Amino acid sequence: QEVFRLGLPGIGFLPEHKRVYPNGPLAAHVLGFTNVDNIGIAGIEKYIDGQGLGDLSEAGFRLEKAELKPVQLSIDMRVTHALRDELEKGIEKFRAKGGASAILDVNTGEVVALASLPDYNPNTPTDALEKTRIDEVLWQDVLAGLPFLRGLSAADLARLRELAVLFLSEKEMHGADGFELTDEVRLSITLQACLPILNLGLDHYDDWVGVVVYAGEFTVTHEEMDDDGVMHEIEEELSDEAWEGGPVVLSWQDASMTEAGYNVVIHEFAHKLDMRNGDADGFPLPHESMDVKAWSEVFGAAYDAFCRKVETDQPTLVDPYAAEHPAEFFAVMSEMFFTQSAVLARDWPALYEQLASYYRQDPAERFPAQQERNP
Repeated sequence: QEVFRLGLPGIGFLPEHKRVYPNGPLAAHVLGFTNVDNIGIAGIEKYIDGQGLGDLSEAGFRLEKAELKPVQLSIDMRVTHALRDELEKGIEKFRAKGGASAILDVNTGEVVALASLPDYNPNTPTDALEKTRIDEVLWQDVLAGLPFLRGLSAADLARLRELAVLFLSEKEMHGADGFELTDEVRLSITLQACLPILNLGLDHYDDWVGVVVYAGEFTVTHEEMDDDGVMHEIEEELSDEAWEGGPVVLSWQDASMTEAGYNVVIHEFAHKLDMRNGDADGFPLPHESMDVKAWSEVFGAAYDAFCRKVETDQPTLVDPYAAEHPAEFFAVMSEMFFTQSAVLARDWPALYEQLASYYRQDPAERFPAQQERNP
């Protein structure tokens, strides 16, 4: 206002609209919020701006902006306010980390009230970057679906949650070919991606931004030269891929698999770590606590031994794909390190020790109850 009153020539002001949420945190997880451009990025706000209008368009409703009316939900804010108060009392009484509750109309099935705590105030974007942005019920549900995270201590889980919040705010995740990214999908991929950098830091992923997620396998086309110098265009069906300096591409069908010894998310993010010092070669950029000579000797010997096993058809609990290239060996062994650590520590103790040195983690020690299962 003070600048405006000066009446300086050449300085003008443009009106801008800003979304305001008069009820603050009440039903925040349902309503969601918008970014600075008033585009929904969570909750109903995101659905209406994205999938909601798309559904109407596909159904034949070609609506102009002027024709759009306010969306009315079945939520009763008075009942939601009372429900939130009671939930807050229950959490305090039982010293719970969080909670969720709902009230439905038994005659119509309409959702009358929803509450989830901790919550946040959508009017203050800085709150949305705090740990409370991740709904507690969603957090617990996703954790329960990732068995290799069960051995983490309370301090480890708190650090993983902080990394997840930062990852979700700094990285861009997109669904491809119509695949809808739910909050559960986003958080599941994020937690798996952040596990390898739990004690390394998010700066280890600072040379790229995007994550692209397909519903299932996807087709990629690339050129390959044969021995005669002839270039061929080849199509491949893939479930995951990492580009140097570019995005990580995943198939949710595979990313949601949690059996021991197999994890495409950890696999591709291990490639990203491997690419920090150039092309993926199975030798990630070392940090100060690593013995570079020991890594080279142990890794080289382990890779050669594994290739001999595969070439001679000897049985192995490790995916034979690891013999394709030292970079694949590092990525596959990283999968084993985090999801079947007891087996890796037993069968490849020297390699396990080097991976523990690099990742600054010891999953076999923190999760001794892991069973030696064949993936």
